[in-house]
Amino acid sequence: MSTQDLKQSLTWLMLACLIGFLVPSIFSMGFRWERSLFLVPYVTIITLFLAVYFRKQPIPLKKLLGPWRAGIIGAAIATLFLMWKVQQYSPSAVPEGSFNK
Repeated sequence: MSTQDLKQSLTWLMLACLIGFLVPSIFSMGFRWERSLFLVPYVTIITLFLAVYFRKQPIPLKKLLGPWRAGIIGAAIATLFLMWKVQQYSPSAVPEGSFNK
């Protein structure tokens, strides 16, 4: 990988990190929008970012998918592990109060 390619990759990575941090910060903490509402601009901005990225960085579909079989197996193993860990926790207490009647 050349120095120019590395700089370009790091620039895209930093942009993705910045968007991933700023958009939720602005819309959920700044404007205090509830989750279902702030997801609209979040998904829109992320989709636009990905569209620009894939337009500027043409990546063949075969390279993008890579070893997808290994990915599915890894995701299945991670899912089973997480399910097993969550089931080990004791259940949460049932909320009580005037709003639950």
